[in-house]
Amino acid sequence: MLVVSTVGTSTLTGGIDNAGRSLLTKHANATEVPADVAAAVVAQKEAAVGRLGDLTGARRQSAEINGLAAVLDGREAGWVAHLLVHTDTYQGRIACGLVEDAIGALFSAESVSPITEAGLRTDEAVGFRWAVTDLVAKLTDAVEGYRARGYEIVFNLTGGFKSLNGFLQALGTLYADRCVYLFEGSQALMTIPRLPVVLDPAAALRPHRDVFRRLGMGVAVDAGALAAVPETLVQRIDDEAAPSVWGTALWEAARPDLLGAELLPPLTERIRFGHGFVKDVAGLKEAGRVAQVNRQLDALAAQLEGARAQLKSETFKKLKGDPAPPCTHELYLWSDRDAARALGYFDGGVFVVDRLVPHLR
Repeated sequence: MLVVSTVGTSTLTGGIDNAGRSLLTKHANATEVPADVAAAVVAQKEAAVGRLGDLTGARRQSAEINGLAAVLDGREAGWVAHLLVHTDTYQGRIACGLVEDAIGALFSAESVSPITEAGLRTDEAVGFRWAVTDLVAKLTDAVEGYRARGYEIVFNLTGGFKSLNGFLQALGTLYADRCVYLFEGSQALMTIPRLPVVLDPAAALRPHRDVFRRLGMGVAVDAGALAAVPETLVQRIDDEAAPSVWGTALWEAARPDLLGAELLPPLTERIRFGHGFVKDVAGLKEAGRVAQVNRQLDALAAQLEGARAQLKSETFKKLKGDPAPPCTHELYLWSDRDAARALGYFDGGVFVVDRLVPHLR
């Protein structure tokens, strides 16, 4: 079982007096806090730790633990992994740490992994929406990885903040086997099962594949192509566009199919494929490799367009010496097993992708 729990601040603030609650509420969305607030948080944290020592006390102290206890009640110790979704705030990190420690002490857990996203705070709507979009990409990737290994997926939405839980409830009805809640003061579990529908994300996004490739990399999108995308799948804020929460969820699910069928046209005129490279990619037999090639080439397009900084996993660099003329640069395609690189050279302002080769040692 994988349990995805939203984490609010109840574990930290349970039992606090009115003055303390007022102080912490005032700074609830801060990423850093003044010394007096930090001291109050530390004192409250220490008090909370004392109440989390046994399951009875922990269920009173923490909405998240109360929900988890109901989910796991009667379940034999076994493979239970936890993802704890918390806000990008000072108090959010501390509250999540308390829940993480309590899970380790009170339950048999395979793993406990906190997860958040920069800007995931409830005081600024625009930043929150962008952060939720990025968070959904992380969550869908993690959830589908566990599902592929045979895990039951449960979204525990007893704790957390209403603004975040609303998004995850909608996501959970499609990607979780069930969403669960406990009403305040109750130990009776309310369960919402997965919707009995079958989605075909690839079919839904195939007409808009290149739009989502560009949006995912921050590359400019033609206004006409963007206008053709259903409004539920994109969000527009000022002059910027990005996949919506739903668009992100569908793209993450569809991307392996949409990127994996064949070598796709470059996202920029600054990249050109040589015949040898096209032939090399057509000869790839291992599942998922073509999708990796397309993904890395999209990232290179974003780099060449100045739309995206290079990540470590998107390495593009000049070759040392002259090991493979006329090629002067290499792009990392994948680094596991038979690590592969795309070699190429610049022809004026255009990078010509010449061939696919094993890692040059």
